[in-house]
Amino acid sequence: MVPSPLHQIYEKKQMRRRIRLLILFFTAYSGLVQAQTIISGTVTDKTASEPLPGVYVMISGTSTGSVTDNSGFYELPLNEGVYTLEFRYISYKTAIKGPVVVSGELGAIKVDMQLQPEELSIGEVYIIARRDLETEKNLLTERRLSSAAV
Repeated sequence: MVPSPLHQIYEKKQMRRRIRLLILFFTAYSGLVQAQTIISGTVTDKTASEPLPGVYVMISGTSTGSVTDNSGFYELPLNEGVYTLEFRYISYKTAIKGPVVVSGELGAIKVDMQLQPEELSIGEVYIIARRDLETEKNLLTERRLSSAAV
């Protein structure tokens, strides 16, 4: 049986539609694959070797970052590129790790960091206290008046 000309046109349209769908699928898939590399690790105290919760882990020069959990663990999903990591925590020195090279072949990169406590010192502190004589005077006057009334 010989296919009709209308059937041939229909088959060509179907083939074009399938090719477009395949191109769309591969384009979307390649975008998803790029974001699959994850930088992760644990942040600890250098002197006590204890995990530090709440450390800001940021990519230098961007607003991209993460915060460590209670066990000091963090994760950052990143596209391919070269990055510098900054680790910031109150009363600890800021640590910088880099360059960290992220490529599509790597599924995960482990970057652990130990933060050094920062010694802070302040100058002299003066504490000055003053008594409020007016309040004491009013209390004494009130007591005298109440005892006189009795």
